[in-house]
Amino acid sequence: MILERIGHGAGNSYPEYSEDGTVISVGGETFDAEELQSSGVTVKNIFRGSDFIANLFIPSPRFRVETAEDEEGEIMYIRKKEPVDMQAVKLVLWELRKGAV
Repeated sequence: MILERIGHGAGNSYPEYSEDGTVISVGGETFDAEELQSSGVTVKNIFRGSDFIANLFIPSPRFRVETAEDEEGEIMYIRKKEPVDMQAVKLVLWELRKGAV
């Protein structure tokens, strides 16, 4: 996963996050990149209360084409979705506001 931190100055405080397979946890919320992936890039804006804390960008899916024969021996082309590429998922953490919980 690509991680970016946005903020100003030294000693910045950012929301905690974790990654476990395709599941990303940020600010007490959990997101499954595989389940959230849609036909285009998926963007999740993440809040803690009224404070904006992160963006999660999930790329559009990739597909592979396989061939098979139907009952009449005709070749069929079958489009199969690849698993989400976690190396292309991007998490942007925003500096926490002073006093934010």
